[in-house]
Amino acid sequence: MVPFIIRRLMEMVPVVIVMSLVIFFITAILPGDVTTAILGEDATAEQRAQTRERLGLDDPLPVQYLRWLASAATGDLGHSLRSNEPVFDIILQRAPVTIELAILSILVALAIGIPTGVYAAMHRNTMADASLRTLALAGVAVPNFWLGILLIILFSLWLGWLPPSGYRPFFEAPLDSLRLMILPALTMGTGLAAVIMRQTRASLLEVMTQDYVRTAKAKGLPRSKIVYKHALRNGLIPVVTVTGLQIGALMNGAVITEVVFSLPGVGRMAADAIFTRDIPLIQGAIVVIVLAVLLVNLLTDIAYAYVNPKVRP
Repeated sequence: MVPFIIRRLMEMVPVVIVMSLVIFFITAILPGDVTTAILGEDATAEQRAQTRERLGLDDPLPVQYLRWLASAATGDLGHSLRSNEPVFDIILQRAPVTIELAILSILVALAIGIPTGVYAAMHRNTMADASLRTLALAGVAVPNFWLGILLIILFSLWLGWLPPSGYRPFFEAPLDSLRLMILPALTMGTGLAAVIMRQTRASLLEVMTQDYVRTAKAKGLPRSKIVYKHALRNGLIPVVTVTGLQIGALMNGAVITEVVFSLPGVGRMAADAIFTRDIPLIQGAIVVIVLAVLLVNLLTDIAYAYVNPKVRP
């Protein structure tokens, strides 16, 4: 297993380099003048020129990229143009919010997707199966921002059961934190739950045709024992991979969800940085998100190799 992990880590290096190139040059060619975000609209041309020289913005883009990459490799992501705080410190303050939201969303998705997928597979081609598949298609198709607004209208404005926005740290007030996170987690978890449900159903139907399942049936084992003890474990192997691959989409959804529910996470921070053209903050946020997705994919590969001995090195 150790050689497998080392090989996967080595494969991540060129991906990180390519992504850093893309991130830097896309943010570098964004319209507008960075000095406006620092000095305001009323700054003189001389003040703008001095600021550009101080920040090294007059250097060629390749030189700027290499300087930024060298700093990023040491953990220095620069300073925010708006607050002059270290970008790494800002992200560190916002990360717990996004991590909590992502974990709760995955738990919601698994709690909904796996049971409904199993139920649909066990009642194949029935009205219940068709209804669940239709709901899964709707879950994939509905945009996060629209679903979030609908949930706020229903559970906050009409029923008054849950708060529409806000955040409290989990370790400061666990119950209040979870209560505030229910709607955002449902918003993000619904789409992932739909994907997991469809994958669970398809995988379980395929596993149920295997010889060892037919042998278990021939022995007269109860259907529930065949499904939950023998078939489901192998049927969930592809689900592990699909769940890991969907983390990237989940992180993209976090940007929209955090804005809708006013959560002070990395996603909302990135959105605010784009509007204010805070380039170092944009770059730092995207780099952290990319690294988080790559790390999750690595953990997914390790988990897949653990549950499926066929792919172990």
